[in-house]
Amino acid sequence: SFIILGSILLLAQGCIFFPAVKGDGTQKDFSAGLCQRRPEPAVEKKGAVMRFAENNRISHKQLYRQMILEFLAPFILCMYGAGNLNGINALIGMAMALIPLGFYVIVLIRMTPVFENLKKSGGVLVGRLTGLFFIVFVLMAGGYILAVLGQLVPVSLITGMSEEWITFWAVLVCMTGIRGGMPGRGRMAQISGGVLLGGMILMMVLCIPQGKIEYLQDMAAAWKFSGQEILDGLYGTICAFSAVGLLPFLLGNVEKYASAGKTVLAGILTLGGILMGMAVLLPAVLGYGRVVQERYPVLPLLDGADLPGNVLARFDVLWMGFLLYSLLFALGSLLHYSRQIAEEAGLGWGKVWTVVTAAL
Repeated sequence: SFIILGSILLLAQGCIFFPAVKGDGTQKDFSAGLCQRRPEPAVEKKGAVMRFAENNRISHKQLYRQMILEFLAPFILCMYGAGNLNGINALIGMAMALIPLGFYVIVLIRMTPVFENLKKSGGVLVGRLTGLFFIVFVLMAGGYILAVLGQLVPVSLITGMSEEWITFWAVLVCMTGIRGGMPGRGRMAQISGGVLLGGMILMMVLCIPQGKIEYLQDMAAAWKFSGQEILDGLYGTICAFSAVGLLPFLLGNVEKYASAGKTVLAGILTLGGILMGMAVLLPAVLGYGRVVQERYPVLPLLDGADLPGNVLARFDVLWMGFLLYSLLFALGSLLHYSRQIAEEAGLGWGKVWTVVTAAL
């Protein structure tokens, strides 16, 4: 919610104060706002310049799979359970939230030229303040992911290891993994994103036979329409997608970013479908009463997601490995964005900000 509010303020500010920016970064005039479509940067098709541009941009498929890697585990782990989004009203709110998110993506795509050079678009002071605003969000999101890692690893994988050591090694691993820049992260997502998505869908399919229709009937019988709960589900889902507000910093590294809207919307619909599917699967397998009491209800769900024939004694470790990989990829992406935001906002050497973000 923090970053969504900030993006709305930036949009309003851009329509009034930011000059229209051509694709090459030069100012065109001060009368046009962000509501007008802007051309993509022209790419010179000669020699080393063209090769450099191609090698430092990611494809739409890589963009889609990065979204899956960055959002899937935080959603599956943290959207349900005690004090979170549970029940039919929350499910209705989740479905409704996909509509404003679609319009939000369109706004963010049109804001991309402004974010490619914040100092030139809004001036030195506004550009740096905007960069600091987003770096604060990166710190908050990264701290949340580290807290989740610190709680899950001792319970599910390595007992007796302190939360401080877990977060230290997680940050260290993620810092070494961002050296390849956006192209490196794109290749990593292209290879592993489909595997993670397929693995999570397989896990959900394997859990379906464990579901009991009686549990769903009990949840439906106890359901009472509540506009407040629906709004809570809508608001909570939009907040969960708040990291989409970093999209303008990413799209400058995407081929033909002006046409990337369908790709981003496909990612949001995929994640939204999984969210809603899990909102039904969890109470069907565990019972609604247990779901609302568990801190991470997906963990007991993983215990029963075995392949027929008992192929592995601890198949839940494989599912947990998928989720931890997704959390680490999300953390690495935030560290990468901190460097990119610092460079585009003129805050100094981006690598220094990466180290500062990781230390904080």
